[in-house]
Amino acid sequence: VVSTQSTGGKVLEEVEDFLYLGSWVANSEKDFLVRRVKAWKALNQMNNIWKSSMGRAIKVRLFRATVEVILLYGSETWTVTKTLAKKINGYYSRMLRAALNISWREKVSNKDVFLELPMASDRLRTQRLRLAGHIARHKELAAEATLFWKPKRGIARRGRPELTFPDILLQDLEDVCTSTTEMLGVMSDRELWRSIIASRPMMSP
Repeated sequence: VVSTQSTGGKVLEEVEDFLYLGSWVANSEKDFLVRRVKAWKALNQMNNIWKSSMGRAIKVRLFRATVEVILLYGSETWTVTKTLAKKINGYYSRMLRAALNISWREKVSNKDVFLELPMASDRLRTQRLRLAGHIARHKELAAEATLFWKPKRGIARRGRPELTFPDILLQDLEDVCTSTTEMLGVMSDRELWRSIIASRPMMSP
């Protein structure tokens, strides 16, 4: 940790990570782990509801309104690797089973558990692409200047470089765009962008 001074003379503390609007900025996996704990707590506080004879439709609506929103809060800005996507899907599935009062001993497949619901990582991708398109089309937003930003300072670590948000967007659209410049052109057409998002293949539960 290093102390630096701002132009106004006020001493500011330089940190590796910080909490902003409820999310940890530097590391998506850390943010997910924090949200996972909070989501489990919310889920457990409603055990009486989950274990009741209430119908599936109402339980699903309650689950999405009280647990899912906590687990996936801010997730449209996460840099989701394949490893992290697997963790997100796994914990989401376990929480959904608990909400529907389905024990692992019952040997119910994920397909029967999810039914009409998409996998969590698919929902994250849709939200991520919608957010990126919205930011790209609104030049007045401060976030527009950072949408395709990649860090360039510091010493590169050995091994594969860490994925950035632009890298994840390109992975989402690997069959459509090969560069951020090409992606930006597609994003400028709202209707085209919406159709591309809707055409993304969904993962089978």
